[in-house]
Amino acid sequence: MAKSNFQTKSSFMSFLLVAFLLVALFTSVSVVKQKQDLRSRAQVECFVWPIFGPVSQRAESPSLQDAVNSHNCVRVRKGTYNLTGPLTLWSNKTLKGESRDETILKASGAWPNNGLEGVVQMIRNDVSGVNVSNLTIDANQISTHAIVIRGAVVDSVRAKNGKCTGITIPGPAAIVNNSIIERNGNTCPVAPPGAGIYADGTDDKSKVPPQYAPRITNNTIRDNYGPGIDINTVWNGVIQDNTITNNKGWAGVSLYSSSYWNISGNIINQPATSDYQKYHPRCAGGPNGAKSAGIFLCEDYDQNEGQPNTVTIYNTIENNRSASWYGILLIGNDEQTPYLVPRFNTIKNNNVFGSTHGCADDFKVGQWMDGANTWTNNNCSGTSNTPPSYY
Repeated sequence: MAKSNFQTKSSFMSFLLVAFLLVALFTSVSVVKQKQDLRSRAQVECFVWPIFGPVSQRAESPSLQDAVNSHNCVRVRKGTYNLTGPLTLWSNKTLKGESRDETILKASGAWPNNGLEGVVQMIRNDVSGVNVSNLTIDANQISTHAIVIRGAVVDSVRAKNGKCTGITIPGPAAIVNNSIIERNGNTCPVAPPGAGIYADGTDDKSKVPPQYAPRITNNTIRDNYGPGIDINTVWNGVIQDNTITNNKGWAGVSLYSSSYWNISGNIINQPATSDYQKYHPRCAGGPNGAKSAGIFLCEDYDQNEGQPNTVTIYNTIENNRSASWYGILLIGNDEQTPYLVPRFNTIKNNNVFGSTHGCADDFKVGQWMDGANTWTNNNCSGTSNTPPSYY
């Protein structure tokens, strides 16, 4: 009997030990999972800034720069926030407002101008995974640019009052969607006026073209003091489904030394004026005078002279409504060399009704051994499927 009792106690103790180990194991797993969940939520959930309303009333709230440095995602409350220097975002950061029109980041005070800065900026080409949304970025005629973007998606943003531009794209992988870009470029100190959106790849023309491939879609670009969109030596981009109206300067959309773009589905109404491309005099002209254009393509340098990224070729321009003095103007430096003009481009299904001079092409068929642009089903002369003027 004693032996039986001992065996029973031993079995019971073994059971308790196993139960204890199982509880410890499950508790450990649960703690690890809770920690993982907390880390995951910290990565996904947005830090709300400022902590207790306007920063001026709550000194304990961190600066916005400190907030974006410390958190992957920052959501800015409604309000107007005066910034005295650029807000810099690094990879995998999200900055979003509670309301595009009621959450305003505004340049103010002794702003540190260097000609490259933006109120919100990404300053390195290796930045990626940045998202900026639901904000008004007001450069207040103080900051050179409202936004400078690389490796970022800008969505549902209002970018305004940049001295030079609303949005500047000096690097790869930029996407601008569903935004309003307005009243920029009025006080640009270098090569005025500025533009609504400016993409620039001119760092070194002796190298292969910078294929930044920006996507500019479904935006309203209006009332800027220079072109609505100005593309300078950048390749492989998309300009699609934008409304581009009442901008000044020489064009609604301007491509200079830029290739492999798709420009489609846009509504462009550029005032018909005597504005023209003053910084490239070989591209200042046309069969009906030096005037503005809805869509403007220019090439004036020789790729055989150590500048391989200066050609304007293989662009597709389709299904746009474009009105200005010239609806669509292709122009170059063929007075110097027959092939120094935009070539190999496809222009189809565009409506240039309302333009003083519908379409003009500076490359006549046979002008060079190859390179004719393809024009199909455009209403260049007021009726469907009429060709451009060649000059």
